[in-house]
Amino acid sequence: MWNKALWLQNWKNSKYVIYTLWIILFVTIPIYYLQALSDNYNYEKRNGTFEYQHYFDIAYPTITVTILILCLAIMLTTMEYHNENSDFHLSLPFSRKDIFFSKFVYGAIHIIVALAVNIALTLIIIQTTVIHQYETNAYAHWGMFFLLASATFVAIYALALFIGTITGHVVAHFTLTGILLFFTHGCILLVERILYAHTWSQNFTFYEAHDAIKSFTLPIMLAEYSITNSPGYGTSYNDPDYLPVSFDVMMPTPYLFLSSAIIIAICLYFGQQACTHTKSENGYKALLFPSLHQPFIICTSICVALVGGFFDSAPGYLFINYILLIFCGLVTYFLLQWIFRRKQVA
Repeated sequence: MWNKALWLQNWKNSKYVIYTLWIILFVTIPIYYLQALSDNYNYEKRNGTFEYQHYFDIAYPTITVTILILCLAIMLTTMEYHNENSDFHLSLPFSRKDIFFSKFVYGAIHIIVALAVNIALTLIIIQTTVIHQYETNAYAHWGMFFLLASATFVAIYALALFIGTITGHVVAHFTLTGILLFFTHGCILLVERILYAHTWSQNFTFYEAHDAIKSFTLPIMLAEYSITNSPGYGTSYNDPDYLPVSFDVMMPTPYLFLSSAIIIAICLYFGQQACTHTKSENGYKALLFPSLHQPFIICTSICVALVGGFFDSAPGYLFINYILLIFCGLVTYFLLQWIFRRKQVA
């Protein structure tokens, strides 16, 4: 998995995505901190006082980096069937399992190094500017964020890479990975809405189960990380008595490590199993294994049916709720059956 030929080929296929990943992390973390400091200095010039206030959350970086990770996995798996790079890989004296793990190691290293460098730059900015007077224990909470983000993004990458071993279309790869990433959280929300239409009341036990299940929705859990500095009041940031009203860091639950490890282990195991049994002639099909067609159609129909019921699930409208649920499910089922047969992608 460390062979130079495999590494260079992976780099050739994905270098622009890797460049974009570094740029996005650089702009959304260290540059954002500099912008926040600049805004506070501008406030001081206008009002004569320095009131350091800052709010930072990881929601935007999480969304953009997740999309880039999906693109990275697509470039290393699905796109190979379209540009015939898979023939080059298979011509090398390596097993398909080694090729699959080389792609995982390649992507994981780039993700972790990009995070480490940009978080290190952020810490340098904090320690060399006035921010260090207000952001306490920066090394501790940014170090924990690095571990959480690394585990989360590598798990997302492992999932996307696994999906690339069972799909042959870019759209199918991107869509299926996106659905699975948010499946637990989205499914619980849909079921919760439908239960509310039947009971007319909030089920707090269900909410507790929802919070536990949400730990497997990796992007949402990581996005809970945030830093808040409420403004203080003083005449100068050089005043040693000047302190902000509050400094608070909100961290995701440590269960994020466990869920990430479970997802990585499952995806790597089934990914290497799938890639060793993939037939080259199926490379252009939406799903590479015929045995997955019916489960895919049924599960997709159920999800769309729940979405249909979600749109009109207010109490007192159960009949309309059931009509929409059944209608959306049946239409999706027969439409997917027709597409698979008509397009001969099944």
